[in-house]
Amino acid sequence: MKRDRLKRLNHQHTLVGIVLGWLLYLVNFSGTVSVLVDEIKLWEDPALRSAGFANAPLDPIFQQLAADASASEVDIYLPRDGSGVYQVYTTHGFGDEQRHTKSYYNSASSEHVDARGGEGVAQWVEYLHRYLLIMPKDLGRALVGLTGIFMLLLILNGIVIHQRIDRDLYKVRWHRSFHVKWKDLHNATGLWTLPFGIVIAFSGVIVGTVILFALTIAVPVTKGNINEFEEMVEYDAPVPPAYFGAANTLVNADEALRRVEETTGLIPRGLLMNRGNDGGIHLKVLAESTTELVYDAPIWVHPANGEVLNHYNAGVIGSFHDAFATRIFVAMEKLHYAHFGGLAVKLIYLISGLAISLCVVTGMLIYFEKRLRGPSGSLSEKSYHWLSLINAGMLAGLPLAYIVIFFVDRLLVSMPDGRYTIVGATFFGAWAAAVSYCCLVGQARKGARHLMCLTGVLCVALPAFDLVTAPSGFGAAAILAVNLFVFTCGLCVLAYLMASPADVLHARQRGRKTREILGSSRPETSS
Repeated sequence: MKRDRLKRLNHQHTLVGIVLGWLLYLVNFSGTVSVLVDEIKLWEDPALRSAGFANAPLDPIFQQLAADASASEVDIYLPRDGSGVYQVYTTHGFGDEQRHTKSYYNSASSEHVDARGGEGVAQWVEYLHRYLLIMPKDLGRALVGLTGIFMLLLILNGIVIHQRIDRDLYKVRWHRSFHVKWKDLHNATGLWTLPFGIVIAFSGVIVGTVILFALTIAVPVTKGNINEFEEMVEYDAPVPPAYFGAANTLVNADEALRRVEETTGLIPRGLLMNRGNDGGIHLKVLAESTTELVYDAPIWVHPANGEVLNHYNAGVIGSFHDAFATRIFVAMEKLHYAHFGGLAVKLIYLISGLAISLCVVTGMLIYFEKRLRGPSGSLSEKSYHWLSLINAGMLAGLPLAYIVIFFVDRLLVSMPDGRYTIVGATFFGAWAAAVSYCCLVGQARKGARHLMCLTGVLCVALPAFDLVTAPSGFGAAAILAVNLFVFTCGLCVLAYLMASPADVLHARQRGRKTREILGSSRPETSS
């Protein structure tokens, strides 16, 4: 009975993995790359690297922006993650006539930085993972969340069917056949990343299905009154008159940040100003905790003297932010996107994410290798042959598509608009070209090796290309982290290709030859 149960579980594990393998691979690999999205935003704009890293007074910038009567909202974010600039998001006008602009200021000199216009590779990396570019965004986000459920299912299923976890943790037989080596890698990477995979999958489910999760918050907070819940989270909730001040009596921005830190013990990361239709201004400081995975608390300050008024919107949404379910959601969001701990934590996420991607890749390869070698499977040998070619192109082509768009984005320095579209077209074009190449070659292993070799060469060449096209050099720890990580990945890929035997004999041919040998060795039976 136990043997039959394990067999069924193993079949379920294989079925879920093969049906959703490409989707799981795309979501996980894109999520791994998006861990560095803040650093990539700096990488893609050489102008931002020339900014200094000493925090100049923020108040001159704030007073200049607040003096513009057409600015209905000004959000200033302090330098972080190796950045040397103040990021400013300005909204002009009210209602349907609003327009939004983004600008940067040197944190050492308070001077305006002439950054690149439009969105490029960083925005593409972020959007591809968060909602797979599916519109409406909530639908795509929910689909990404659902992949977390299937990932959890695969993880739990894998735990049950593994009988010797202690042995498989360290067993990788590098000099055995491809099938044995892939199986060992699949088991080892899956087991070593087990805690990380559970955290990422579970947090991804919560973050992806945020709409459904919001309803679970509304029930205990508003006793099921959805209308009341919508009013609670409405950003335009009424602000008490005592919170308003005149534009000509604004507090010193640096003083307001200092008072918030002294009063609350939280670290300010942004200053947000809103202007009413009558010209009145109210301020709040966005601050974060260094010891808890909690939301960035909006701390209201008096616009004239900087007095800390309330951590929330006059208590209107205090119960919402204090709700246990809300804190769980925000903690999961920070856990999922590595929004804590700095570059060291992001490095752990990157290594673990790549290991999970490798686990998915080896699982897919094992499936097609097994069906090309023997009679297992319900499809014809020719069908499995073509599916294995497409699979090789999909798996090896995705990393290639990612590295290609970094080169393309940098070549479009003089193009402020339309960069995002070109990057997206290049991404899918490179991925489709990789699949086509494997099909033209006709040998899955040979095609995949060629694509991996090209990916490794481009990864190793990216830092040099970055230095040539960005006169200001690396300039920041964030830029160095991106280049170093990509360079290291390229070296690892090339080292593997050099150490691994160049056995490009197609599995279908090898399987046929093996069956012929076995058939000829069978004793003849007399009639």
